[in-house]
This record gives sequence, structure tokens and C-alpha cells, in this order.
Amino acid sequence: MAGISWLLLPLSCLAASPIIDEARSLGSNERGRLEENLNKFEEETNYRVRVLTIDERRLDEKLTREQVKKAWNLPDERSLIVILQAGKGNVLSFNAGAEVSKLLPARFFNELSGRMGNVYSIGESGENSAIEESVSIIEKCLRKGGCALVPGIGEDQYYATLACTSMSGLIFGLASLASYKEFQKKPKQRELFYQYTPVFLSPLWGVFLSLGIQPLIARDADLHYTLQNAGDGPSPPSGGRRERLVFQEVSVSTETED
Repeated sequence: MAGISWLLLPLSCLAASPIIDEARSLGSNERGRLEENLNKFEEETNYRVRVLTIDERRLDEKLTREQVKKAWNLPDERSLIVILQAGKGNVLSFNAGAEVSKLLPARFFNELSGRMGNVYSIGESGENSAIEESVSIIEKCLRKGGCALVPGIGEDQYYATLACTSMSGLIFGLASLASYKEFQKKPKQRELFYQYTPVFLSPLWGVFLSLGIQPLIARDADLHYTLQNAGDGPSPPSGGRRERLVFQEVSVSTETED
């Protein structure tokens, strides 16, 4: 299984469970709930999602990747491991089997790692939240047959799309005003460009409109975010820095080893 050859863990933590929590990122109740959820998901979909947390500062006895593979009966093309490395700048990485990689490409994992595993998110919501939310998103995407991008939008994305649609509306509005004023003149005094300013400027305001709407549609954002970009509406995504996207490289394996 490519991508976790460097993983070393205390032998005492190894168990035939969907979770190996060496870094102690999960409380007992959270772990129990997550284990139940992962086992149920495997029964319903035949996809095996596993969670591995490590903290290299607390390693004593060592566990090789071969022991991890044996504990979880790997390699498996329908398996996916969520890896959390406590103390790193971006704590999340992923290792996906070949079948999973067909449904969830590397771009998906890059964005998911950036959204859930960056230092601001961890500082505000904790490692446990990053694990649970990542698992929830992965399960949702696998159930629906795959995702090219992470569903939903972060706060930065929300304001970026709002700015683009606002700029589009401003350009279209000023062009329409110029056109309206031109049509108030006598026919012989009218200039063609000013009569149809919105049409001539459509490539400009159209580009901004596309930049404001397309990301929401591509990420399956709630309809009210899309509608809000055209006017007043509900508040942007809550959570402040929790939803901030910071793109970083993650370790993603597209196939398993023999």
C-alpha cells in the first residue's frame, strides 16, 4: 500500500478496528460513534474507510506498514485510509485504493485536506472534528458515485463568488443605464454602441457571472448560496476560519501494492 511506508506506531495500539488512534485525537464517545458509523458504511456499500492518527513525538515500540496492512487486511482496492499526523502544518492526508481513486480523484483529496486539515481549522475545531467531517464528506461522495470536487463551499470561496457576481451585476447595471439614457434621445442622435451597451459588454459581465455561479454549481452548494449572490439572503457559511481553504499537497495512492 503506497503512501504510508513511513508510518510507525506502538504495537499496543494495533487492533482489528476501523480506527487506530495513536495520537488520541478522538474521545471515547467519538471513537465509538465513528467506529459504528464506519462499520455500518462498509456493510451498506462494501467500501472500507479506515482512520489512522499518529503522533511521532510519542513513539516507543514501532509498528511497520506490514503490520498495519495485516491488521486491516490490506491491500484492498475498495479501501481508503484517512491519515492524521498530529503536529503537522496540514494534518490530513489520504491513501486510496484503485477503485476509490476512480470516484475520488487526487484533486478532491487535495482540497479536502486543505479545507479540513489546515492549521486554522484544527486550532478552531480540533483534530476530532477534522476526522469526523472528512469521513462524512467521503462517505457522502462514495454513496453518490463519486465527487470531482469537495461538496459545499468555504468562507473564502463564498466571498470570492459573491464578489464576482456583484461585479457582473455592477457592469450590467451601468451598461443598462447607459443604454436607457441613449434611448431617451431622438433616433437620429443615438449611437449604436450606447444603445446596446449591455450586449457589447456581455463578454465582460458574463465572465464575472460565470466565475460567481459555476463554482457553486460544481460543488453542489446549497441553492440559497447561489440565489444569495444575486441579492440579499442568509449569512455566509458559519465557522470563520474553519471553512478556510488552504491548498496543499497530500499523500494519495491511486493503487495498492501486492
